[in-house]
Amino acid sequence: MGWEHQIAKEFKKRDNPQNYAYFTGDVLSPVPKRLPDGTIIYEGPTIISCFEGAIMLRSDRLLQIPKADGTPYCAGETVALLGHPFDRQAGGQQILIAGVAQHVV
Repeated sequence: MGWEHQIAKEFKKRDNPQNYAYFTGDVLSPVPKRLPDGTIIYEGPTIISCFEGAIMLRSDRLLQIPKADGTPYCAGETVALLGHPFDRQAGGQQILIAGVAQHVV
């Protein structure tokens, strides 16, 4: 077996796709803004940063379980996400926001 076959085997061992039980992301947008009358509005589209900024998920790729209080997920929250962020099939990158992640190990 030539060296190129051995190196190909090594790459195959190391480049296996990973299936995540869940992963987390930091919500960058929308940003909550308090109006003078005390009303809170949310400005901007939903954007979530995952894998230390390597992936930015936008609202067209996200499905959401609504929060109990009816407010959107907003900047500063860390959310638990379900799905396969590296899926290469058309339409395969639909990610579900399961909720706010607290004390995630």
